[in-house]
Order: sequence, then C-alpha cells, then structure tokens
Amino acid sequence: MKNCCRMLNQVKISILIVTHDSYPDIKVTIESIIKTLLNISYEIIVVDNNSSEKSVLRYLKEQSKIGNIRFVPLSVNLGFGRANNIAFSLSSHENILILNPDITFDANSEKNILELIDFVEEDETIGAVSPALLKPDGSVDRNYRLNTEPFQLLAYRFKKIIYSRRLKEESLPSSPRLRVSSLAGAFMIVKSRNYQLIGGFDERYFMYSEDLDFSFKLKKYGLDLFVLTDLLFRHNVGSSARKKPYRMIYHMYKSMVQLYFKWSIFAVARNALLFIVVIPFVVIEILFRSIKGNKNVSD
Repeated sequence: MKNCCRMLNQVKISILIVTHDSYPDIKVTIESIIKTLLNISYEIIVVDNNSSEKSVLRYLKEQSKIGNIRFVPLSVNLGFGRANNIAFSLSSHENILILNPDITFDANSEKNILELIDFVEEDETIGAVSPALLKPDGSVDRNYRLNTEPFQLLAYRFKKIIYSRRLKEESLPSSPRLRVSSLAGAFMIVKSRNYQLIGGFDERYFMYSEDLDFSFKLKKYGLDLFVLTDLLFRHNVGSSARKKPYRMIYHMYKSMVQLYFKWSIFAVARNALLFIVVIPFVVIEILFRSIKGNKNVSD
C-alpha cells in the first residue's frame, strides 16, 4: 500500500449513514467503526428517515454526544438519496464513504479503508470504489453490476428469488480490481468533488436504483467504477427492508422504471407509463416470495 505512513497520519473521511428503523444494526456498525478506525480522522453523519422505533432514536441521540458523530433526525421519510444529500451537505472531508447502517467493520477494516482511498486517488478518472461484501452466512453479496441492461437486471432478480440456494455458492471474481458498470450504495467511497460534480443522488428516487443512477452519472462524466474484490466487509443485507417487504418491492420496481425512463425513454411518456409498468412486477414478485417464503427484499 503506497504512502501508508502518510495516509495513517493525514487521511480524513466523512462517513454518511442513512437510517430508518435500523436498530440494532446501526449500533453494531457505529461501535465497530469506533473500535477499528483508530488512526484515521473521521466524522460520522447519521440522517434518520423518521424512524418509528424509539430504540434507534434513543441510541443515535446518545451517540451524538461524541464529538465526531452528528445525528440529524427528520420528521418525514425523505428516501435514501435525499437523506444522503443532506448528510453530504454537512460533511467536512474530501473522502466520502456512503455506508449502509448494517455494515460491520473488523480488524482489517482500517487497512482496507486506506487501500480504497489510495486506489481512488491513483487516477482522476476513477469515480468511485467499493470493497467486496459478504453476507452473514459468508456468501457473496454482489454489490455491483457488470451489465445494467433492464432485462438483464430483471432476469437476475428473479434468478435470485428462484435459485437463492444455488446463488449462495457464487464466488468472488478472480480479478482483484474489477471494473464494473454500477456500484451499490451499501458501501461506496467517492471524492467530494465528484459527488458535487454529478449533483449527488437524484432525489426523485425514494429507495432503490438511486445508486444505479449515481453510477450512471459518474460514468457520463467519463469516470470509472471499481470493486476491489480482495478487500472484504460484512453486510447484514436487507435488515431494514425485511420489516416492510411488500412496500419495498413496490419502491424497487418503481425506481427501476424511473431509472430507465430517465436514461432511455422520452420524458413525455414517463409519468403515463410509470405505474402501468411497475404494478405487474410488484404482483409477480410478491407471489414468488409468498411461495418461497422469502421476505428479505434485498436478497
């Protein structure tokens, strides 16, 4: 790792976390960050999207008494992208980590963060970088897309539902530096200047697909996206989504249609077709999940 000593002394990072009924995962995440990032100067900005669980609010208010943790409670759920933009507007550092409230840091995490920052600084054409993510059972959480064509995404989604056990055997790519078409918003490091360049997250998405849109905008400016597959973090994927699975299914397909209407179809037809296209996929997925007994919308 280049400039290791310099990085240990000088690296600064703003960690942006959006929560909604994310307890106890957010507690595990914050405490693991505090325990492991000992030589990095960091700030944590948590924006809560109107959680109904008192335990989340109580914990975050208590943590905000710590000097480098800032808690912003919202009176309404503004969605993932808009809440992240609020967090970004309060950030102080050039390195931005967009982080889910269900990621766990371990003994290797500080070294991994430094390597990710080193990598994104290697070349100005690198827009964002992510590590590889593993689910609690050790299987791969594919936090990236190599192909972002609509029918490919739909095919893979239903493949995950129908062949979920088989996909648990999926292995990490052999390439340690994997160039991808999009990155997931669960864990993404981006420079503040690039976040500003693309205008942050498109706030018209409520949840899901805003990270695809974020990726598309970075690529529109000629910036590349990478996953460093030998750097690992644990992700308790879908912990919040499991609490309201059918509502999340609706938002998932709605945002997917919004995404491709924005990037592929004339705006005139967008609003008229939006719900017509969304509803059949919502019904189909609810039926499949009812049959399979799988309520983890993120899985």
